[in-house]
Amino acid sequence: MNFSQFTKRSNRWIAKISNRNISIYFLIFFLAFFLRLLPEIIIRTYPVGYETITYYAPAMIQFQDCSAVSFIEFLTNFLSTNQPFENTFVAGPFFYLLMFSLVEITGDNSFLILKIVAPVLYGVLALSFYFFSLKSLKFSKKTALLATIFMIFQIATLRISWDRFRTVLALVFFFISLILITKKDSLRNRVFLSGTILLTVLSRDYIGFLLIIVSLGYCLFEKKDFKKVLVISLPSIIVMILILNPVYLNWNYFSQESIFFISNYLWGVQDSLSIFIISFLLILPLVIKGFSKNSILNSMLIWLLLGSFSLIIFPWFSIPGYQRWLMLLVFPFSIYATLGLKKLNFGKYSSKFKIFYMSLILILGISYSLGTFSYVILPNSYIPVNMVQSSIPWNEIDDVKEVLGWFDVNGVTNSTLLCEERFLGWTQIYLKRDTVDVKIKGYIAGGSPLPIIEGIFSRQIYLIWYIDNNYSGFEKLYS
Repeated sequence: MNFSQFTKRSNRWIAKISNRNISIYFLIFFLAFFLRLLPEIIIRTYPVGYETITYYAPAMIQFQDCSAVSFIEFLTNFLSTNQPFENTFVAGPFFYLLMFSLVEITGDNSFLILKIVAPVLYGVLALSFYFFSLKSLKFSKKTALLATIFMIFQIATLRISWDRFRTVLALVFFFISLILITKKDSLRNRVFLSGTILLTVLSRDYIGFLLIIVSLGYCLFEKKDFKKVLVISLPSIIVMILILNPVYLNWNYFSQESIFFISNYLWGVQDSLSIFIISFLLILPLVIKGFSKNSILNSMLIWLLLGSFSLIIFPWFSIPGYQRWLMLLVFPFSIYATLGLKKLNFGKYSSKFKIFYMSLILILGISYSLGTFSYVILPNSYIPVNMVQSSIPWNEIDDVKEVLGWFDVNGVTNSTLLCEERFLGWTQIYLKRDTVDVKIKGYIAGGSPLPIIEGIFSRQIYLIWYIDNNYSGFEKLYS
């Protein structure tokens, strides 16, 4: 079979699949599910991801172990004794409630639940994106399918799915909400829309904020009554204000009081550009070629570009969390890249180039998920070298567990154990000492434990850290 015949058969297969709704739904879900499942299969013992092990698993495991107390009592106690977790929970409580429910219903191992939930969420996200392309953007089934495949295999989308489960869940409601916004106005539609916007906010606060911005932008571009959207969004706006973390009010990246503080402006510029290049260099020419006016996409794009690069333009007053906004560019970019690919015309070589290009996208996505490909030449603050990663290297987990076992036996009472964020989850899971006897204090990744020592009044302060990076005042006890 020559290449021309292969191209014709491929096009016929895509057209055939696109005309069968059930087949296309299954195909989309399976592609996303299986791609995200690959790293979970490779690492069988633990779920992959940074937040997964740092903020999700400890809460679920402790909930599973506290069956004797009520849910409210457990949650109140856990939030009051785990400050970093409190901030994470408040920013996306709906995901946690779903996970606690799964633990309660199934009684299964929390690690196993997270390893299954991750690919399921990715599959559902892919379906919601497909329906958004089909219903809101009015794409044909073939174009919507191509755009969804583009999105599924992007490094940026895979990175979001790596450990940002709250964000993935929120994005599902985000795209459902955008579908409802573009539907014919009715009382029923408004009720559903109000509910999905609220679920977006409760799943992840900043995605809810983006949804409201995009909704208002859509109304402005389309000259629709944005007062209706404001009224529909009012419950969500109130909830968003109530759960707002005050740290997001500090927009100065040069302020040492901000958790987003950077001491080196050039490093911040390099970091944001590195993340952008890693995520989008391959598809950027197609994005530019395929760019077209669309009220929803343009509203989304304007805010995401501001959030991504305001640090470079004006770091003294820039939108916090540029890494997050950079990742979300993958959704409008996947749409534009699809349109750009359709517009390409190299004469008789067009079909060959398009198949080669899509094959390259698929191979890179699969390789990144398998851990056989990474952008190690461009270090950055947000994208892991590949999907087969956790908060610490896999070969260090047993060492951390051994250290915690030593502390269980030898740590003095009324002491405090300091853990940098990447060790925090492992400590909460595997330390057997009662937290009344020993307090666990976490601090931000890459930060120093010294500033928080001043407020600790314990008999002894312990620090889990690498032995070749000593802090003054600490001496090595066990390694």
